Amino acid sequence: MRSDFEKWYSNSKDKSASSAFAAGWQHQQAKVDELQKRLDAAIYLLPSIKAENDLWGCDQVERQIELLEQALKGGGDE
Repeated sequence: MRSDFEKWYSNSKDKSASSAFAAGWQHQQAKVDELQKRLDAAIYLLPSIKAENDLWGCDQVERQIELLEQALKGGGDE
């Protein structure tokens, strides 16, 4: 079901409001894209961090890596 705003927006003759909304949406999407790039970079680094820790064998660091991995993937606390 469409919200009142969505109905108004799709039927709006006010092009300045439509333009402002589109610009705001684009700005927020750019922020989302930037955060996704950062998240992807952090997830990409995890295997090398794990491999480095395997050489040194610190259980505390291993657990922190696991928690970080869960957080980056959207997992909850365990």
